[in-house]
Amino acid sequence: MSMMKQWMAGVVATAVMAAGAAAWAGKEGADDEWASEPVERQAVKGMEAYDVVQNQAALAAPLAARCVRIADKAIKAKGAAFLVVLAGGADFATDRVRPDGSREIVAKLGDLRKYCASAAEASWVTGAELAAKRALDVYDEWLGPDASADQAERENQMGTIADAAARCSAAVQGALAAGVPGSRELSVRGDKVALRDLEAHACKPLAEAIAKLQAEVAARREAMIAPFRKALKGDKLKLVLEREMWAPGFAYGKGCRELKGAADFARASTWYEILIDTNGLLPRWTTRAYIFKGDKLTGKKERTGRGSDAPSKACP
Repeated sequence: MSMMKQWMAGVVATAVMAAGAAAWAGKEGADDEWASEPVERQAVKGMEAYDVVQNQAALAAPLAARCVRIADKAIKAKGAAFLVVLAGGADFATDRVRPDGSREIVAKLGDLRKYCASAAEASWVTGAELAAKRALDVYDEWLGPDASADQAERENQMGTIADAAARCSAAVQGALAAGVPGSRELSVRGDKVALRDLEAHACKPLAEAIAKLQAEVAARREAMIAPFRKALKGDKLKLVLEREMWAPGFAYGKGCRELKGAADFARASTWYEILIDTNGLLPRWTTRAYIFKGDKLTGKKERTGRGSDAPSKACP
């Protein structure tokens, strides 16, 4: 194997070429900027960017795919045997020696096209593996049979959990759409799983578990809101829903006493929110009054003062 092939071989070289895809491209959208010198100069920059992209498969895959497109155009104009210099200097050894005795790493356009194609597939595979591992880890941590989190913690993390499930599915579907064979085996937490089976193996269990939790939370929320839908209408109902005043501790009546239950909201002609600002040297309270005539909101008024809680007179 030549020095160039050894240098390009393996996982590191694959990631390097994924990074180098940006080098081939020049400015965003400038796929035709494949001329020899810019390609050489930018390919070196791509290698230097290895540390940045090696763990960003979602970025590396489209860059590598772009590299393939540009290589195709270059091959059409220059031929697959056209040589591009990737690096050079006294520390390199290859079949090509410069007149000054230093050596260069060179590659044929045809070979680089193959490596870029391999990098694109490898990047999609890596992305799918990482997303699947993340989905399995999230499931075990928050929703699995051995999860230590309590219900409140699970509910606080619903957005994160749903995002992990969605990213897992998107990574698998993206890899398949990019042409990675469904039979390609991926390594996920020590298991070998075919790409076509990865959705069911890692993404679906988390997606189903979070959907069940979301449905439970939505049903419990609606059960709390239902009495307000029955007792209120017009602006009163609209405000309760917009400000989530149906939850305990979110609305107060005369004397800054908490409104408890839909009947309290229906009877009161003025509702208050109590806001506490602790950003200054001393805390300040603010009461925000919503004034109704029947079910129609007719005005708002605010009072403010020093202290960590509003006094009863702040809600006249």
